[in-house]
Amino acid sequence: MKTKKIVKTKIQRCLLSALAGFALICSANVVAAQNLVIANFNTGLDTFSGTSRLDPSDIVWDPSQDADGNPNSGSMHITVPWTSAGESYRDVQIAFGPFSITNPASEYVTFQAYVKIDTTNSFPSLDGGYGQYALWFSGGTNNSFYQVVGETPLIVTNGWQLISVNLASVPNDLYTGVWFGFVSDGSKANTNTFACWLDKMSLQAPVFTNRPTLSLVKPPPLGLTCLSSQAGGTYQRQIIGTVGGNYSWNTATAVSNTTTYSMTITNFPGVAYSGYEAHMYLINSPSYGQVDANVDYNAVNCTYFTVYDNGDGSASGDFRYKVNNVGGGENFTTLTNGSTDEYVYCAAGPLGKWSLTFNNNTNVTMTAPDGTTNMFSVSASDMNNFQDPLYVYVGTRPNDNSRIGQWATFNKFTITGAAASINDQFTNLNLSTWLVSAADTNGIIITTPDTKYWMTWPTPDAGFTNVFATDNLKKSLASSQWLTLPPSATGWINVGGFERLNIINQSTLNTAFTYTPTNSFFGLFHH
Repeated sequence: MKTKKIVKTKIQRCLLSALAGFALICSANVVAAQNLVIANFNTGLDTFSGTSRLDPSDIVWDPSQDADGNPNSGSMHITVPWTSAGESYRDVQIAFGPFSITNPASEYVTFQAYVKIDTTNSFPSLDGGYGQYALWFSGGTNNSFYQVVGETPLIVTNGWQLISVNLASVPNDLYTGVWFGFVSDGSKANTNTFACWLDKMSLQAPVFTNRPTLSLVKPPPLGLTCLSSQAGGTYQRQIIGTVGGNYSWNTATAVSNTTTYSMTITNFPGVAYSGYEAHMYLINSPSYGQVDANVDYNAVNCTYFTVYDNGDGSASGDFRYKVNNVGGGENFTTLTNGSTDEYVYCAAGPLGKWSLTFNNNTNVTMTAPDGTTNMFSVSASDMNNFQDPLYVYVGTRPNDNSRIGQWATFNKFTITGAAASINDQFTNLNLSTWLVSAADTNGIIITTPDTKYWMTWPTPDAGFTNVFATDNLKKSLASSQWLTLPPSATGWINVGGFERLNIINQSTLNTAFTYTPTNSFFGLFHH
C-alpha cells in the first residue's frame, strides 16, 4: 500500500488547518469501494424474496435473456397483469433481501438495474409508453418503507435500458430489503398486461478520485454538546430531559416563591448560522412519555425559552408558551403585550448564562448574560397548567438544513427554588438526573478533560476502516507498526449524512501506544 502526504502534529497542541493533508492509506490514487450486488440472476432468482400484488407464477427465471449477452447467465422475467385502467394509482413491488444496508446514502451513490421491455407481451400505457418504475428500501426504524424514487417513466425501447437512482436523499438507517417495482398512474397508467426482464441490480459505491481529507479540530469546551447530527432533520431536537418531574415553579412544595432555570452556553455557531437555536423546555406531563424527540410539539402544556444569534453578533432570548394544545408546536398563547412572545436582547452575543425566573407563579424575568433583563406577567390560570409533574429539557434545534452539523455547548444547568434542584456542570451525563431524548442520540456528547481532538472527514467513506496512529513516520505500514484506534473507542458519528466525526481521547492514545505519546500521526486505511 502507498501513503498519501502525512502532516505531523504535536499532541500537546491543536492545529486547526495544518492537518488537511492527513494520511489516507489506499492502493491507488483512484479507489473504488465495494458495490453491493442485489441480484445478477446468473443461475436463478438470487435474492428475490417476494412481491406485493403478484402471484409467484408471474415471476420466472429466464436463461435466454441477459443484459450482458452472457449465454451462461439469465435474468428475471416479470409479467404484470394490469387491469382496471381507470384506477388513479397502482403499483407492484418486488422484494430482494435480506440485506444489512447501513446508511445507504453514506455507503453508496446510486441504485442500478437493467430493464428490457418484453414488447411482444406488453400493451402500451395511456400515453403510448410502458408505465413507470419505482424504488423503495425496507426495514429502517419501526420496520418502515422509504420510497427513494417513484413514478419515473420507462424508456420506450425494445432493448436493455439502464435504471439509475441517486441515493443521496435516503435517511440514515439500517435497511434490510430493496424493493424495485412498477407504477401505473395518471396519463401513464397501464391499459393491460406489462412484461419485462430485470437484470444486474446493484448499489454502486463511490469511486474515490479524491481521497477524503481529514481535519483535526479542537473539541468543544468541557460540558454537554448537543450536535445537530440527524441527516435531513430540519427541526431535530437534540435534547436531554430530567428524570424527575418535581421542578415546577407553581407548586406548594417549592422551597420559595421564586424559581430560576439557568443554562450557561460556552460554544455556539457563528453569525453565518443565525437562527440556530439553544433552548430549554418546561413541560407538564409529556404526551408520549419523557423520551420523545418532539416532546415540545407533542406536549399539551409547554413553556419555551430559546436563544439564537441575530446575525450581527448580538443574541436574543425568547419566551413563549402554549396550554391545552397537544401537537400545536406553533400555536402559542398571546401574552399581555398582544404578541405570542417576549424577548431579552444581549449585545454581547449568545455565550454566557441565560436565566428564566418565575416569582409568585406569574411574574417572569428573563436575564441575558450581559445582565439585560425583561420583566413581564403571565396568566395565573395558564400557569396552573404547569404544576408538577414538570420536566425540564435542554438542547438545540437547527431550524434550517443549512445549519445541520452545527452544535452548542452547555457547561452548566441549574434549577433553584423548585421542590427539587439541579446544579450540573456536565462533567458526565448523570443518568439519575437526565434522559437522552434526542432525534439522534449520537449527537449528545460530553466533552471531558480526556477529549483530545475532534477528527472529521467527508462522506461517502465506504471501504475505509479504523483510524490508525503512529508516533514515528519511519514505522512500517506493512508490518502493522501503525496502531489501530477502534471505532468502539473513538466513535464514528455520522453528521448529517455528509461528514464523519471521530472523537479521539488522550486515554485512547495512551492505551494504543502503552505510553503517552509526544507526537502522533493519524490516517485512514482502505482495503
